[in-house]
Amino acid sequence: VPVLTWKDYSIWAYSFIDNRIAFQLIMFDTDQNIVAQWYKPGARYLEDISLDNAAGIVEFIGQSQRKVTLTLEEIENAVAFHVQMIDKTNAPASPDGLKMTAPSVVPVLTWKDYSIWAYSFIDNRIAFQLIMFDTDQNIVAQWYKPGARYLEDISLDNAAGIVEFIGQSQRKVTLTLEEIENAVP
Repeated sequence: VPVLTWKDYSIWAYSFIDNRIAFQLIMFDTDQNIVAQWYKPGARYLEDISLDNAAGIVEFIGQSQRKVTLTLEEIENAVAFHVQMIDKTNAPASPDGLKMTAPSVVPVLTWKDYSIWAYSFIDNRIAFQLIMFDTDQNIVAQWYKPGARYLEDISLDNAAGIVEFIGQSQRKVTLTLEEIENAVP
């Protein structure tokens, strides 16, 4: 069975039991955890995979040479870090001693199935408690970062591997992408 291997990930093309003409493309990490999925109508019963790095596309070739395409950008975005504006009502409950000070929407750092929220302290100290949650809102990791409070923005530099959490008076604290990656079990 052809499988696309990309960095530390593998992408498998699954056909459907009901024989619909579509693939469910599923990306796994090295521990076989699902990282991303794409529903791609247009082909079934995988026969081959073609990678065109110059064009930035992967073709999954099925029965009767029918093809579906996945871009390398789609793959990269599935595992990249992003800053998203999320409605404050969707924030995980504030742990004891912490508060969410942002207005109606909150900048949140997202990566794979994780989100990192910046909480301020009830005692108003100049520090953030950065907390990483999984999709079930279980705490995965935490970082105490003195130097700023009352989150206003997040600046992400994927190339440099740095995230800045920007608070009141433009004071900033940083977290490296490596710190985040190392925190995941």
